[in-house]
Amino acid sequence: FFRMKRLLYVVLFLLILVLGLTFAARNPQSVTIQYYFDFNYELPLAMLLLAVLFAGVVLGWAIAVLGRYRRFRRKEKSYRKEINRLSEVTPGHEMVVRP
Repeated sequence: FFRMKRLLYVVLFLLILVLGLTFAARNPQSVTIQYYFDFNYELPLAMLLLAVLFAGVVLGWAIAVLGRYRRFRRKEKSYRKEINRLSEVTPGHEMVVRP
């Protein structure tokens, strides 16, 4: 099963790679980016799209990591509350829970 899944990923990667390369080959024209303070930069269309894709991937990854971290902190807080509640219920057993 895992070999088929890996093969599927390789085939999808190669398909996306071929589509990207053919897109770059068929759209060689340059585009000019104009921004504040008279910032002008000229680069091929494919490079611009690749840079935007990369920025989106990095932003999406950062948001996903932040969400996981927040969920982890919430779970940790609830586990600490549960440990404290259980340690109060069971007298005679000392338990040190540090915040």
